[in-house]
Amino acid sequence: MTKHLGDKNSHGIYLSCGNISKEIRTKLTAGCWLKVAEIPKVKFNEEKSQGILTQRLCHMCLDIVTESLKQCAEVAVCMPDAEGVLRMVRTFLLAHIADYPEQQLIAWCILRDFCLNK
Repeated sequence: MTKHLGDKNSHGIYLSCGNISKEIRTKLTAGCWLKVAEIPKVKFNEEKSQGILTQRLCHMCLDIVTESLKQCAEVAVCMPDAEGVLRMVRTFLLAHIADYPEQQLIAWCILRDFCLNK
């Protein structure tokens, strides 16, 4: 969590490449994680709907942030590898680190999308 001015907070969204070894990726000084977005943490006026609105905002922000990854997962795109050679690749999200309530939220989102796409 990142603290800003006053009572404004946000959740940082970080991405890393899966083919980096765990020993390197877990070192903070290795620079393997890239901050791609911050999701605002807000208090809505409707207190009874606070949880639902917060979850919906989180999903909408994650949907915007991962839009290009989702498109690349469906249709391969040309990207340079570590040596600069252009290759056709497809991206896949393989892991998501979260606490238990967030895991439930993501599981529901995946199930909902699966049911809607059938």
